[in-house]
Amino acid sequence: MKTDWVIDEVDDFTRNEKNLTFDYKISDLSKRVSSSELFASLEDNIYGIIKGETDELMRPIIRLELEGDIKLICQVCLKPFSYHIDEKVDLIVFENDEDLTKALHDDNVDIEGIVGENNVLNLLDLIEDQVLLAMPFSPQHEHCENERLKEINKDRPNPFSILKN
Repeated sequence: MKTDWVIDEVDDFTRNEKNLTFDYKISDLSKRVSSSELFASLEDNIYGIIKGETDELMRPIIRLELEGDIKLICQVCLKPFSYHIDEKVDLIVFENDEDLTKALHDDNVDIEGIVGENNVLNLLDLIEDQVLLAMPFSPQHEHCENERLKEINKDRPNPFSILKN
C-alpha cells in the first residue's frame, strides 16, 4: 500500500548524511505510474536507497539510487519482456524556483535540482518520477521479430526509399 514518505527537515537529513532504503511494488505507486499500459506486471519490485549529502558549496543533495527488474509490454509484438532499471541521480535541493533557476544558469557544470519548499520533500514522488524517467518511451525487445507484421509488410516498398537519392 502506498504511504506518504516525506522528509520534513531536508537540511537535517542531508547535513547528517542520513539514508533510507525502500522496496515498492509497482502497484504500490500512485496511479500516474501504476496505471501505465506499458507494464506487463504490477507485482514487480523497485528498490533502492535515498541518501542525504552536501556538496562542496554545502548545498543539500539527495542521492537517489533505484533498481529493479520489471516486465514491460513490447510495443512491436505486444508480448511481455524483462527490463532492468538501474538509475542513480544526485539532486541538489533548492528552497525556491528562483534559486534553482539561478543555479541552472550560473553554474558551469550540469546540475539537476529540485525545489524543497519549506525544507520538505516527498520522497515517493521522487521515486515515481525516476521510475517514469527510467522507462523507455516505446519499450520493445532488443531484437523483436513480429512475424505477423513481417507478413503484412513483405511486399510493401519502404515509403522512405524515395528520400535515399
